[in-house]
Amino acid sequence: MTRPAPSMLAVACYAALLKALETASRRKLGRRAHNLQNIPKHLMYRATVVVEADLDQLLDGAWVYLATALRDRPDVDDIIRTVDAYARGLLTSRGTPSLIALGDRLDQHLAAVDAAR
Repeated sequence: MTRPAPSMLAVACYAALLKALETASRRKLGRRAHNLQNIPKHLMYRATVVVEADLDQLLDGAWVYLATALRDRPDVDDIIRTVDAYARGLLTSRGTPSLIALGDRLDQHLAAVDAAR
């Protein structure tokens, strides 16, 4: 069975997610990031422990461009909350980002929001 292609929304959110993970890694590791040249920048956070208390600072401003890109959508806040929750989970668990997993989360969350309206 062939899986459908990810939506444009999922792709845009995934790009913002990768940039947020890269920024969070740089903030957490500081100068130590230069020692991790063999690791992709968006995965450097996996080389350190990130605790929940650090998440607000690490992700500060992470979704500004995503909010701007999606500003015409009435559900922009729900989308950003979903992407933010996924990012926080990845950072604390040292997980690997997945476009498919993020797309599934967005689909599930938005379906729930639509059903509640």
